[in-house]
Amino acid sequence: MRNKSAKVSIVLIALTATSFSTAVAATTKATPKPTAKASAKPTAKASPGSSFALPPVIIDPSTVRSATISMKSALVFNLPDETGITTNISNRKVAEFFPGGSQGTYTTHPGVKPLSVGTSYIVVQKYGAMVGVVKLTVTN
Repeated sequence: MRNKSAKVSIVLIALTATSFSTAVAATTKATPKPTAKASAKPTAKASPGSSFALPPVIIDPSTVRSATISMKSALVFNLPDETGITTNISNRKVAEFFPGGSQGTYTTHPGVKPLSVGTSYIVVQKYGAMVGVVKLTVTN
């Protein structure tokens, strides 16, 4: 009887040791090395007004007559109702209009983003009626 119980004990110890070593091996996997290298170049072009280095300059075009922004900023129009807003830009080489509206999970205000250093007049309209005229100066 002793011989049988010793064999059973040895088998149980061997099974326990095997399952324990398998469990340890499963929880201590080696960390894989990264395969992709970081790139300094941007992979996709950002949408207008979405990735500026400086915060935007926010104005009410019905009361503000001039504004100065840098090339890394934007000019945003803060109006109570932003539906039907359009602009006429005197120098389209200096600035470009981007409409506001629902972006899915958030809403943006309309505004202009700088294209080059210079000066331009921006006529802000709501359904064709003039809201205001802003002299925009874009600096470096």
